[in-house]
Amino acid sequence: MTTRYNIGIKKHFLSSCLCLILLFIITSCKETTTSRSLSEREFHYDDRLSTLAIDKKGYWIGGETGVIWHVDGQDRKRFYTGLDRIYDIERDPNQSDQIWIASRNAGLQLWNYCCPVNLFHI
Repeated sequence: MTTRYNIGIKKHFLSSCLCLILLFIITSCKETTTSRSLSEREFHYDDRLSTLAIDKKGYWIGGETGVIWHVDGQDRKRFYTGLDRIYDIERDPNQSDQIWIASRNAGLQLWNYCCPVNLFHI
């Protein structure tokens, strides 16, 4: 009777070891997945953003408090317009140094983007 008991214990021990080995093999397989992202660059802005407009020279971002950013590659410029919430920004197709800004309570306005530092209301 003790030999049957010992054989049963050995079978149980062997099956437990096999299950553990199988568990380690299944869980230790290295799973490789390719992650895809739209961009590796991350920008942080100090304002709530309200609009995004793209043109040939980068893109424009308008904020809730009238602040506008122009991003061209790694270069990022900030402009304060004094307007309320910016709804849309478009570069004038006939004059590349002028942009149209649509804002709350001020309507559609034409601004001169004369140099990379200044933005003037026309």
